[in-house]
Amino acid sequence: MTQFNPKVKIFELEELGVGLSFSLYVLTIDGECSVRAFISALDKKNKTQIVSLLKSILEHGLPHNPQRFRKVGPNTFELKARSGARLLGFFGGSNMPKSLILTHGFWKPHEKILRRQVNRAEELRKEYFRIANATDGVRL
Repeated sequence: MTQFNPKVKIFELEELGVGLSFSLYVLTIDGECSVRAFISALDKKNKTQIVSLLKSILEHGLPHNPQRFRKVGPNTFELKARSGARLLGFFGGSNMPKSLILTHGFWKPHEKILRRQVNRAEELRKEYFRIANATDGVRL
């Protein structure tokens, strides 16, 4: 593993699902997956909405509806459920075409909170690609 800051962090990708149109992955950092933790903490109604959205992406590709999927940063995209639950992520790049890597989830924010969450996702993306472009920093 490649060390990239004073705190040793291990980035791993876990396959959330591979569909005919698209693949979804979750980013795990030091054995902790923010996306899975967020989804498992949701109540039944909200969990059903998020899982339905993820299944739809696997079967049909990304939503064209900006109320369900939109760009919120230079390289960060937001998946939105009707309930207000949000998942942020980025595309897998040329090594993983037609894949979305989810970084974390949160509830419908005010603009200031959204900016902070987008900045967090952008930083995770930069670190992920820096490691992925190094020798063996990311385990698939």
